[in-house]
Amino acid sequence: MLQSQEEGPRIVCKKCKRTVSVNELKKIGEQWICFSCYENVNFFEQAREKMMKQKGIQEVKQEIKTEQIIEKAKSKNEVRKYQCMDCSYKFTSGVFNEESMCPLCGEKGSVRWIQD
Repeated sequence: MLQSQEEGPRIVCKKCKRTVSVNELKKIGEQWICFSCYENVNFFEQAREKMMKQKGIQEVKQEIKTEQIIEKAKSKNEVRKYQCMDCSYKFTSGVFNEESMCPLCGEKGSVRWIQD
């Protein structure tokens, strides 16, 4: 098979080690990789970003829920100070029980009421 003049020189992709035309390469940092590898890298980066955004949304929802519990407890004068026995996080909230989850580390059953 003849190589066309328009294709240009062929270079080895740093990721998959295939020899491809210069026109089929994309620069990532200091390395040149083929379009196929670039699409895979780009896919995983987008999936990671989506997961991080989702995690951020979940954290915001948890913060809102915690604030709602505090406001409800304040109206009933039930606000207390608590500490997580796993991560030592101290916080103020409504009534927690032995099965409550730490708002910082998420550990269940580690939250204890502390007196002033």
